[in-house]
Amino acid sequence: MKCRVGLSWELGILAACLLVLLSFGGCNSGGSNSSDGDVKAEGSYGKVGILLTDGPADEYSHIWVTVTEVSLIPSEKDDAVVIFSSDEGYRFDLLQYRDEDFFLKLNEEVPVGTYEKVRLKILKVEAEGGPCEEMEIKVPSGKIDLNPRSRIVVEEGATIYIRLDIDADKSINLHEAGESGKCIFRPVVFVDVMTREALPKCPTLIKGTVCGVNDKNGDGTPESFTLKRDRGCLGNIDVRINDETLIFKEDGSFGCASDLEEGQHVTVRGTVDDGCFEATLVVIGNALCLKGTVMEPVDDTAFTLAPSSGEAIAGDVTVILDERTLLFSGCNTPAEAVEADMKVLVIGKLDVTDRKFYAAVVHIKADEVSGTTGDVEKADGGYYLTINLSAGGTERIFITADTRIAIEGDGLFPEDMIEFLSLYPYHVRVIRGCGDSLELRITPESVRGEVVDICSILERTILVDTGETDCDATVRIMFLATGIDTTGESDRLVSFSDIDEGQLITCYGFWKGTGDEARFCTFVYIVKDQQCEIDEDDEDDD
Repeated sequence: MKCRVGLSWELGILAACLLVLLSFGGCNSGGSNSSDGDVKAEGSYGKVGILLTDGPADEYSHIWVTVTEVSLIPSEKDDAVVIFSSDEGYRFDLLQYRDEDFFLKLNEEVPVGTYEKVRLKILKVEAEGGPCEEMEIKVPSGKIDLNPRSRIVVEEGATIYIRLDIDADKSINLHEAGESGKCIFRPVVFVDVMTREALPKCPTLIKGTVCGVNDKNGDGTPESFTLKRDRGCLGNIDVRINDETLIFKEDGSFGCASDLEEGQHVTVRGTVDDGCFEATLVVIGNALCLKGTVMEPVDDTAFTLAPSSGEAIAGDVTVILDERTLLFSGCNTPAEAVEADMKVLVIGKLDVTDRKFYAAVVHIKADEVSGTTGDVEKADGGYYLTINLSAGGTERIFITADTRIAIEGDGLFPEDMIEFLSLYPYHVRVIRGCGDSLELRITPESVRGEVVDICSILERTILVDTGETDCDATVRIMFLATGIDTTGESDRLVSFSDIDEGQLITCYGFWKGTGDEARFCTFVYIVKDQQCEIDEDDEDDD
């Protein structure tokens, strides 16, 4: 039965997603990573790095992905250029990078030219928690060709970065077949080409061993050092330091750049810049990261920390602050002071004898609660939204024009749909930063089924038979929605005009309206080949 309704809502939203796998060498020495090991003619090549990121997947605690290769496919009939390659693969927890980018590796010798696709090879996927925890997660073919949202152009002497945003929620599919389901991992990856200026500015941590200290001036104060990363397949990185870079020594005190020596294991906090890592802090020796809650007493030189459950140590510790200890909140916003009841992440050294923790960094974490959306009430200057808290009870929050409302992994939530949040219990995270800052992150719902009718080209609506009710779902494809077609050997970006009747489609978004006026507004949609999925399962059953 088809239930067609009219639509008159105009809205555009750009589904911007990111996942980051950086293919990375060094700026000046010891870090280049040629695809074939030959010496290249100077000036014929550019640098390409890969970044990796992901949004949350609430059903899973961890999703371990083992990547064996990332390469670029030229527009011409040339061989692929390998950016990262490892026989055993690099195994990482995809969900660890839900709020940050991961810097993997850089190839400094990529031939100048235009590249059409990114090829990603995955050895295996493992899940902890969620419906696929006890199952083997199948990775069809083990490789996937990805189309970027803009051309990959490598210019002479220039550096570009390719960010791979692997959407975990959209990639793992529990496909019902026979008496038991089968888990299939078909990566849904959004590919963005980025310049140096567009790189994320939030600092991240990398670890490794100092394998070369560079002191060009010979004054005993190095300008950079080469870091051999803890995982050999990630290669080396040139780390740049300056007068502002803090050096935190093994004994828990601050030192200077001359304290750096070859063979030291270090943890570096900084950002990627032009194929190098710009360090704001270097911790010599093993650094301990400890999450917890600030307890009394608190002053400018120390505070008591109650470690969170599951941390490396249990019981209160005294955190010692130096005048140079980094205090910040959010991405990298300087904080004036630490206060009682704050949630913090402390990086530094622990003296187990007197249970004193000497802090190099104190990151004040945002206060966060989660739950599902409830009633919405319009008020002067905004809305009151009731949250049914996961921990029990409810909380009523006030939403104004300054409140940032994001769709997890899929861009910003449209303001004129706030009132419709009461139609469905959408999962939401409420994040309170320092001051009065407030952010909501809402997980979209999905509509999945066969396209049975293209209703209106002008209004960009389709009818989808979900098989769950007698009435087909009316779906509005938003003007700037991101579409990915996974029916061929290579995934490709598609638009509304590429959607055909009979295709299997999964749409991610939110319901607007009720009853016969209900329609599903989608910001990301995935076109799939239903027959291909069934064939894969049938092969397993044979």
